[in-house]
Amino acid sequence: MTRPARMSRLSFRRFFLDHALIALLFYHSERNPSMKKITVDLKSAAPAALLALDELKAYLLRIDPEVSFRFGLGGLSLEVSPSLFAERGIALADPDLDDAVCIEVSDGKGRIAGSNPRALLIAVYRFLRENGVRFLRPGADGEIVPRRDVFSLKADLLHAASYRHRGVCIEGSVSFEDVEETVKWLPKLGFNAYFVQFLTPFNFFQRYYGHEWFTAQQQPERLTKTIIEAHIANIAAAANQRGIVWHAVGHGWTCEPLGIPGLGWYRDDTQYPAGVTEKFALVNGKRELWGGVALNTSLCYSNPEVRALMTDAVAQYAAAHREIDVIHFWLADGSNNNCECEGCRQKLPSDFYVEMLNEIDRKLTERGLSTRVVFLVYVDLLWRPAVEKLANPDRFILMFAPISRSYAQPLAAGIGRGETTPYIRNKLVFPKNAGDSVAYLKSWQEVAPTCDSFLFDYHFMWDYIKEPGGYHHARVLFEDMKHLDALGLNGTVSCQNQRVFFPTGLGMRCMADALWDKTLVFEDVCDQYYRDAFGDFHTDIAAYLCRLSETYPADAVRHDAPLDATAAPRFEAAAELCRAILPTLDGFIRTAEDPCIRRNLSVVRMHAVITERNCLLYLRYVTGAEEAAQQAAFDALHAAVCEYAEEMHAAFDPVLYLETVHSNTLGRKRREAPPLEN
Repeated sequence: MTRPARMSRLSFRRFFLDHALIALLFYHSERNPSMKKITVDLKSAAPAALLALDELKAYLLRIDPEVSFRFGLGGLSLEVSPSLFAERGIALADPDLDDAVCIEVSDGKGRIAGSNPRALLIAVYRFLRENGVRFLRPGADGEIVPRRDVFSLKADLLHAASYRHRGVCIEGSVSFEDVEETVKWLPKLGFNAYFVQFLTPFNFFQRYYGHEWFTAQQQPERLTKTIIEAHIANIAAAANQRGIVWHAVGHGWTCEPLGIPGLGWYRDDTQYPAGVTEKFALVNGKRELWGGVALNTSLCYSNPEVRALMTDAVAQYAAAHREIDVIHFWLADGSNNNCECEGCRQKLPSDFYVEMLNEIDRKLTERGLSTRVVFLVYVDLLWRPAVEKLANPDRFILMFAPISRSYAQPLAAGIGRGETTPYIRNKLVFPKNAGDSVAYLKSWQEVAPTCDSFLFDYHFMWDYIKEPGGYHHARVLFEDMKHLDALGLNGTVSCQNQRVFFPTGLGMRCMADALWDKTLVFEDVCDQYYRDAFGDFHTDIAAYLCRLSETYPADAVRHDAPLDATAAPRFEAAAELCRAILPTLDGFIRTAEDPCIRRNLSVVRMHAVITERNCLLYLRYVTGAEEAAQQAAFDALHAAVCEYAEEMHAAFDPVLYLETVHSNTLGRKRREAPPLEN
């Protein structure tokens, strides 16, 4: 895996060289009157607007090194103007939250405008995309910037984003640089939000710096709370500079207020005192950590002291972190783990949940805080409250998280075709098909009809790993985003691994484009992406990956079909397909001229090698080979991942890949949390 120190040096070197080149070009332009001059005028002093100007200059210099800039009127105007969109017939419910762009540029003159400073930055990136710049993945090596005459650049676009919430949530195994690069990349594709989970997001960084699955190759590093919080502050500053809506916390409110760390889904064998355990949920006659994991442990919500502890903690945190736009107040993870005491049996968990939400609203109002609060419709909380209602719906955002769903079909395909089941405490069966999943959402919407809302889904947690070709996965993802309005939802925050460009970034492009413009067609977006990423080789790459999606038995790996010997012929065929494509890919890599396209082809090649070994592992699993033979096959897969992990760092999360495949074949491995200092 890539060493963080090395990544830091490379990032610094790239940053220094890029900005040194820009500075040199500016210096040269002041002394070369023959250079092409563009007059620019910035009509906003907001940080995102200032960055929009800087980014426009930097990319135009890369497109045409002969260009120079001067400030003044009559040239290219960058504006933040909500009224402009009202004048053009675009109604925005809230211009601070709803992004719209107006681009009217030709011959180096015109206007680039946004409904807010963040939208202006998005508008600049959209102008660049309209003129051939491609942002294929985070980092400078994921970009394609064509050389053109700056005065040939033009665009005429008036558009409001189809959905308000267009965000990504931290997950997976990440370095601090990975997250910062992701945050910087998001507005380039039109995203506008980022979510850092937990009070201290130790889990995601520990997977990377602890070198999980790679301890034989690298010595684990030791993180401290100080290190994590310092880097999160830097990342938050990058988000703030871009006007990105900053979401925080989620899980943790059921343990941190009790003095129990909520660092991740680690086993905790600590013997807590009676004053703490009496607040745990009573399940099967015991008040103890659920499965030994603090984040999965519900509390005794009928206990007023418990509710006060939790709601006070939220209010205090919001007061101490006014930079946070949206705080997520979630209950415990896990399922069928709610308290069975007599008091808790009097109400549904969701009724106690709404009680606490209303109390949070009261406490935030008393402190004069406008922080918005997300509540979670998820596992046991899929069953709507029977009694309680939100007192101030404007404070809250409903978040629908259908974690048990199948990705065989889009959610919208299930509208009107499913039903809910009665609530039976700790004996719940969760919806798998689209129809039943949507039925629970619709039930909640009946009791919170005016709430803002978004989808919180897991396309890029595990499912993309289970369909290596990525084509059908991208189609379902695209259709899910496109039809969010039919579900009564106003966008998405994707709970996902950050490095999900393995074998390509098609899925991320589909998500971004459908959220931005729901009128787009999947086939058109798909074709354009392959052209952008693979140039002259796009037809062959698209055909190979589509065939891989058709051949590999993803339905069995997802457990939508039996994962048994009946899947063996398809695993064999997929392995052969991966082997057969290698000579073709080698030829493409030798002849590709653009370094980004050549890099993309190399990722597809490494993906083919890894996927072939993936198929051989599953083949041994479904044919009932001895455990030693299965372990040998996993070891061969692990060796290939180790070989390529550093080279594919920006595209591939090897930790979550190995964790997912191992769980599906050899079983889940227990994770132990190392101590977190200070």
